[in-house]
Amino acid sequence: MVRLKSGQDREEESTSIFLDAWLTAKGQALRALAEHLFAAIQSDPSGRMRSPRRDAMERKRFVVQNIAANLAHLALSPSHMQGNVLAISTAKTKPTRYERADYPRRILGKTLKDLEASGFLTRHAYRFKQTTTTVEPTARFRGLLDRHGVRFADIGRDAGGETILLRARQPQEGRGDVRRRDRPPPKRLIQYADTEETMRLRAEVEVVNEMLNAAEIAYDGEPVGPIRLYRSFLLRSPEDPIAFNLLGRLWGGFWQTLDSKLRHRITIGGENIADLDFSAMHPSMAYLKATGRL
Repeated sequence: MVRLKSGQDREEESTSIFLDAWLTAKGQALRALAEHLFAAIQSDPSGRMRSPRRDAMERKRFVVQNIAANLAHLALSPSHMQGNVLAISTAKTKPTRYERADYPRRILGKTLKDLEASGFLTRHAYRFKQTTTTVEPTARFRGLLDRHGVRFADIGRDAGGETILLRARQPQEGRGDVRRRDRPPPKRLIQYADTEETMRLRAEVEVVNEMLNAAEIAYDGEPVGPIRLYRSFLLRSPEDPIAFNLLGRLWGGFWQTLDSKLRHRITIGGENIADLDFSAMHPSMAYLKATGRL
């Protein structure tokens, strides 16, 4: 389970995958599954249907679809391994540029409890200053995936979501500033104002994402979209001036966490891929240039 400080972002240290607020049920099969979940938690223990206001029902349906899409992603994506759990912050905090402003977060915690009571997920409760709430799909939920014929391509993504991230290293707690050797230095997300530079960087990432989503990338013959990469920049300290000149690597591709032994299952436009060994690529290229052959 990932260890988090309340109200702060941390890099995953184990098998926790953070809730993606922009995932949704695109395909009919996943929409039908989400509607099954929604109907199940609308009944009270006596079996009678509740009758909340229409707008409240739509907000809850939105949350249920998002949770269903995230759990389906956890169960079906080739980048997620057995034992992965979904980390969800249920804190009622003011959204930052990294969070979905229209997400009805106030009903998220109650919806999770209802889904747990109905047997669709297992919830591991938040512990103060130690872990965030994590959930995982139950056998009943996985059975519904099979029964409805949900495929990875049924998962969609609403427009939005920050693709230019800025993180700062956090001072280490404990004695002095000695870093723990068993984990990387913790980082937290930093708010920033948009400039010409950040808008240019975001537009460049959008071009890459559009290209990847149009490239017919598949795993075992199944489409793997929606693909959404982001660039993650670093400040050495939260007190440093805002800048986007450290790191800046692209993250978020399913192939980046995929076991190397499984990468041969990826195809692009129906063709097998060439998996480059970057540690050996540059010496090989230098040898080729010097000798004319590999």
